[in-house]
Amino acid sequence: MTAQQSGNVYVEVSGTNGDCAEKDSLGVALRVDQENARSGYSYEVSCDGHWRVRRHHHDAGPRVLVDWAPSHLIHQGHGATNRIGILGYQGRFVFYANGQQVGSYTENNYTYSYGSFAIFVRASVTYNLTASFYDFSFWHLRASPWG
Repeated sequence: MTAQQSGNVYVEVSGTNGDCAEKDSLGVALRVDQENARSGYSYEVSCDGHWRVRRHHHDAGPRVLVDWAPSHLIHQGHGATNRIGILGYQGRFVFYANGQQVGSYTENNYTYSYGSFAIFVRASVTYNLTASFYDFSFWHLRASPWG
């Protein structure tokens, strides 16, 4: 987790898979409450070329907002590098892989637009899963990108 605030932002990071299989994934999260790491919105891409979005809340398990969906834009397998990004403004989110939009989501009942960033690797199959992250960038949005 970073100390940088991640309210209304565009964030992106490059991640390279280590050994991986199936739904092993790497991702980025925003609006993570520093007091409770189980919060915020996460976007992840899997080793088999899928993506999903989850909402984490401190008093409940993760809730899937967009379930695993395939995308030809996601590079697959061991050693694959993907540049993943989220544009989040209030309750509207757009998700990117390698500079192209893969999907979007609108949460009408979003509760907050503050918190920090986090990057992560999530193992579903591979024991001791690793990934490398680099070139983390973000831009705060002072106004709605949709006008």
